[in-house]
Formats: sequence, C-alpha cells, structure tokens
Amino acid sequence: LNPHPSTSSRTTSPPWTRQKFLKVGIPLGIGVIGVSALGLLSQSIDYSALESLLQARDWHGADKETKRLMLQVATWEETEQFWGSENIERFSCKKLHRLDDLWVKYSNGKFGFSVQAEIWQEVGSPIEPGNEQWQALGDRVGWRKDDKWVSNDYLVADSSLSPAGEFPMGIWWG
Repeated sequence: LNPHPSTSSRTTSPPWTRQKFLKVGIPLGIGVIGVSALGLLSQSIDYSALESLLQARDWHGADKETKRLMLQVATWEETEQFWGSENIERFSCKKLHRLDDLWVKYSNGKFGFSVQAEIWQEVGSPIEPGNEQWQALGDRVGWRKDDKWVSNDYLVADSSLSPAGEFPMGIWWG
C-alpha cells in the first residue's frame, strides 16, 4: 500500500488477499463480529440494498447494511462477542473486497476498509486497542471526539466534511 495515496482520485481499492486481511483485519478489530467456518466461500450475497444506500449517499444506512451483510457472511449473531484468528482466516476476502469496492466507489475514495487500512498503517499499525496509536486512528477517522470514543450516530456522515475513513464504522462497534 502507498502510505500517502490520493484518496480523492481513487475509484477502486487494491485487491484483498488472505494475508493482507489477516495483517490488517485482526488488529483493526474486525474479529469482533465473528465468522463461521461453514459456507463462507459459496454463500451468495445480495449487495443491491447496500449499493442503493451508497448511491443515495445515506452513509448511516449503508453502514448498518454493511454490518448486516458482514454478519450474514459470518453467520454470526450480534449478541456473540469475540472470535479467534482461525475464524478470520476463513472469512471470504472476496466478499470483504466487494464491500470495500462499493464504499470506495460511491464515496469517491473517501470511505472504505482499504482507506481505513491505509490510515491504520500511517498511525503505526496499532494492535492493542486503547493505546495512543489506536486513539490516533480513532481521532483521524472521526471515531473519537473530545478524547472520547463515539457511536456511529455521532459521525458527521457528510462526505464533503467527514474525515477519510469515517465509514464503515458499525462493524467495528458490533
């Protein structure tokens, strides 16, 4: 990844590989949602509702739909908590890449998992939630305001005003 890409000129994101997902996804906390090892590669996902929300620039709605789709792929209940790296290794990178592509496309490169991953690398690739680097990530993407973590209801949700990487957020707080 280029550590200082021009996100405004991006229309697609670089391909996700299992290794990249493991390197970036685990520290970012994507593991909080969980994944089942069964049926991930063959499961058909309908992205049309997400695409419609993104086209309408309904960032909060798209955020909730992204979370719903990821939970569907993961066959994971929102009430469940953490899961291990063995589950992450089985998460479909193709589906994650598709979600990312949609976010990047409709936000003109401002939002998406790949945008968040670039910022995560820029702040030092924090692994331990709560440390200064992790807080710097939250500050950069708008998930922290006045030194406090906020829920997605408090995000700017305006692509002309929002910081890069602000969305999707709901999956991280799942």
